[in-house]
Amino acid sequence: MTNIDNRGAGAVAAQAQLDADLKPMAAMIKGLSNVKTKEDIAEFIGGYEGGLVAGGKPESSVKVMISRARRIAKTWTATDKKLNDWHGLKSPTDGQKLVKAMAKDSGGLTELYEKLAPKAEETEADTDQGEPAAETESTSEPLASDAPALRHLLSEFVQKAHENGYTNDEIKALINETL
Repeated sequence: MTNIDNRGAGAVAAQAQLDADLKPMAAMIKGLSNVKTKEDIAEFIGGYEGGLVAGGKPESSVKVMISRARRIAKTWTATDKKLNDWHGLKSPTDGQKLVKAMAKDSGGLTELYEKLAPKAEETEADTDQGEPAAETESTSEPLASDAPALRHLLSEFVQKAHENGYTNDEIKALINETL
């Protein structure tokens, strides 16, 4: 028998994990505080994606995480007809109240994302498990307002080029040649 309280240490580790899971949600809600329009969502998602990529997240994870963030942001701003109809949202204030209320009872962004999903959407995702959740979020084509900012796209390109050994001079030459 040891003098170490393993059960207590396990409980401390579990609490740290639970606290860590809540940090991204708190950061998401804080980050959305100034997001009001579809254009704001596009900028926010572009920055979110850039941060995930720069942090070394694999592309497959980034797509899923962006899908989750986009649903949360669309609910927050009440800019998606399907989500507005499902949740009865009439204004961005309604969306913000809903996201904050559901966030209190959620263990993280994934759980919040799932709670915000319309029932029909969840049923489609459950019946076709071969499709990733990001694919089932919307049946419409992406809007130009959802596109990431050109600055973000260029930043990703430059980052990938650097990772593959290209220099700034080579990148500039390619851009000048292409334009």
